[in-house]
Formats: sequence, structure tokens, C-alpha cells
Amino acid sequence: MKKRTLVCFLIFTLCVFYSSIPGTVFGQDADPTPEELAQQVYDKYNETLNRDDIKAVLPQVLEGLKAPNVQAILSPAIIAAAVANPVILATQGVDQEFITLLENDQALKDMLSDPIVQSLLLNPAAIDALAGLLDVGGTPPDPVDPAPPTISITTSPPVAEQSGSFNVVFATTDANQDPVTVTASISVEPVDAAKYYSIPSGTLTGNVRVTQAAPTAEMPAIPGATVTLTLTANDGTADSSPATFVLTFATVEKSPDKPPVVDPPDKPPVVDPPDKPPVKPTVKPFEPIT
Repeated sequence: MKKRTLVCFLIFTLCVFYSSIPGTVFGQDADPTPEELAQQVYDKYNETLNRDDIKAVLPQVLEGLKAPNVQAILSPAIIAAAVANPVILATQGVDQEFITLLENDQALKDMLSDPIVQSLLLNPAAIDALAGLLDVGGTPPDPVDPAPPTISITTSPPVAEQSGSFNVVFATTDANQDPVTVTASISVEPVDAAKYYSIPSGTLTGNVRVTQAAPTAEMPAIPGATVTLTLTANDGTADSSPATFVLTFATVEKSPDKPPVVDPPDKPPVVDPPDKPPVKPTVKPFEPIT
């Protein structure tokens, strides 16, 4: 009987001890989530928080309280000191309008002195949740890439020394100011002529040249073709709309070889005629005059 009484006493003592220990040890009354904490503060102080004069400065104050350097030093004691002497908030860049409000508004002082509110101010996630309930801002969602890169291109026709090629000069702009890379591809009609046309491989920087092969002795005529050049820009998140150009190449033939230059045959040397023998004078005999 005494043994049973001792067991009952121990059970009773354990129950009393259990009920006197904070629930966090045994899984009861766990700390509220940031959303639950924000809801508690909102339910208790929504009239104060929704006053026009407070909502006018609340987004900047809440955002400032989330800063890592502020959270590193923030504590219930610091909050209590700020409520007692709001001027010290100026050293943390708090808006002067809020400081003046805190100096003269007892309802705001009472709210900031509440341990529930102080717990919320020590929890950036709870601050965001309260801002969401009040529709006064908080951390914005990650920005969505507003637009793929846009590409603008100008072309220059081939000049004499560029015979057999087109040079396309381009410039790119991106709405998000992200680095942009440009790649090019070509398609050739007729397909059989594709092997005679080429562009640089890899990414491009400023221009791209579409080149037609030069005729050779083995291939004296390079067939003409219609070449479609496509340029695409990419900023790491999306491709731009392609920029397309249709280029027309004429058939190019190898110039015929010129015949070799042959020197004329040598002329025979000029030979002087042989010397003539001297002519002897003739003398007629003297005939007397009759």
C-alpha cells in the first residue's frame, strides 16, 4: 500500500513539474512562425498601424530594421532605449518624421514596448509578413527579366576589294543591361552550293562576313546562290528575336589564263655590201680639128 502511494505521489509531482516547465521543452506552445507573429501584432495593433501618419513612414522604418547591421545590434533593450529616447534612432538613418512621431505619440510607444512587437522586429521574415498584411511594401520579389535582348543591325554592301563577300555590321542592346552574345547561321539555296559559302564560327563581336569561295583551276566557276544569314542575341536568360538577311551572290568564274608572251625571232644581222673596184678614167686620142 505504501508503495502504491509513493508511485501516485511521484506521478502527481511529475505532472506538476511538467506543467511548470515552458512548453518549448516538451514541444508545446512552440515559438510562432513569422506569419503567425505578424498576424498577432496585426490583430492587436491594426488600428495604430493603419493610421495615415504611421503608414506614411512605416515602409522605410520596417525596411531599415531588416538591415543586417541593424539586426546585429537590435535587442529588446535597444528597442526600449529607442522608445525612451527616440533621438538615438537618427544615428541609424531613421526618418526624422518617424522620430518626431515616436517622441509625441503614446500609442506608438506602447506598441513598441510590447514584447510581441519587439519579437517581430527581431525577425526580418516576420517584418516582411507584417508589411504584406499592411500592404506597405517589404522585400520585393526577385525581378523578372523584363524582356529578351533586342538586336539592331546595319549592313554595308561589298565594295571592290570585298568582291565575293558581304560584311554585316551589327549592334546589340539589352533592356536588362546584361552581357549579350551574338551567334550567326546561314542557309544556302541551292543546297548543293552550300559548301562554297561560309561565316566565322563561335560568338561574334560587332560584325560578321559571309564569304563566297574564290574560283580555282580545279573549280573554275563558283555557282551563285541565295544565302540567308540569321543573327541571334542571348543575354543568358533568353534569346532575342532573330535578325535575318537575304544575300544574293552571283556566279563567279575564273579569268582565262593569258597566253605567254613570246619574243619575236631575231632579225639577221645587217651585212655591208662589198667594196666596188675603183673606176679608171678613159682618155680619148687627140684628133686635130680640120
